[in-house]
Amino acid sequence: MNALERHAQRILGKLAATDRDALAADPKRALTERFGLRVREQDVLAQRRDAGGWCDGISFLDDGVVLYAPSPFSRRENFTLTHELGHKLAEEDDDALDWLANRDQPERDLERLCDLIATRLLLPDALITQVLDRRPPEATHIRALYETSAASEVVCAIALAQRLPCQGAIVIMETGSSTVSYASVTSPEDDGWPLAYPWPRQEIPAHHRLARLDGGQVAREKSWWATPWGEKQDYYLDAIAGSRRIHAVLAARDLWHVTRFHTDRPETAERPERHLDCPCGYQGTARGYPCSDCGQPYCPSCKECQCPRRNAALVVCQKCFVSVAKADIVDGRCSDCR
Repeated sequence: MNALERHAQRILGKLAATDRDALAADPKRALTERFGLRVREQDVLAQRRDAGGWCDGISFLDDGVVLYAPSPFSRRENFTLTHELGHKLAEEDDDALDWLANRDQPERDLERLCDLIATRLLLPDALITQVLDRRPPEATHIRALYETSAASEVVCAIALAQRLPCQGAIVIMETGSSTVSYASVTSPEDDGWPLAYPWPRQEIPAHHRLARLDGGQVAREKSWWATPWGEKQDYYLDAIAGSRRIHAVLAARDLWHVTRFHTDRPETAERPERHLDCPCGYQGTARGYPCSDCGQPYCPSCKECQCPRRNAALVVCQKCFVSVAKADIVDGRCSDCR
């Protein structure tokens, strides 16, 4: 569990079970009745966040107001409303604020934290476990999660992908379309990253089974996926086509006992290796892709890159919570806030 997941889990753990149940059933009503927020529809939002949050809303928490773009046919608004609640919960949590203050891109990480809070509110782990009923993820589970929750199909795909025990992806397509509408890809760390996997708006590879699946048909078979530049990887496919959408699961392992014998191992993109002398005392090989911010690998012992140690020398402004050099702080505020 990484730091982002730990903060989301801790923040959600502070909510009463009755509040979480109410949010999962009817986010709009729960925000009004249980959290005292005024929720207002706004067809066109004049202001949007630019830090990567996946929602159509904006909140003015000092005034207790949440504005959102309605989407009654996709349930996207439910994600938007719980995402905005995530902002309220995060801004009331000192540990989360301290963590964000020491991040190089706190606005981006705050949006990611709120996305994760929203997903777990709409699809509690207990509900996913109940729907799976001790079975591996299947294409039918996307619809099952959708029908037993207030989550959109995309949120259901995100949550279901986290339950795959191997490399794989949850795919959503429009029936009769030649492109992927949405894909949530996952890969356990020890497996590396797949050579080929689907992504949104990608053209379905020529001759792939999903390109030939019509409404009402199902498929469970050995399959594959390919990139436009020719890399190919074997998968097992479980898919079902409805009148409007195709739901599919791609898994590197035969989770559904499609074939009797298995002798091949899925190819993976090799993770880079380098020698590391970590201040925590670890000396040895570090495997994996480096941090995108500092460019240093993550230590296999303390699990940290150089960012925490680099940021330790910074001081947090008490007004804007941005980390700056100690010399820039006067009376607890940075030069931009004085």
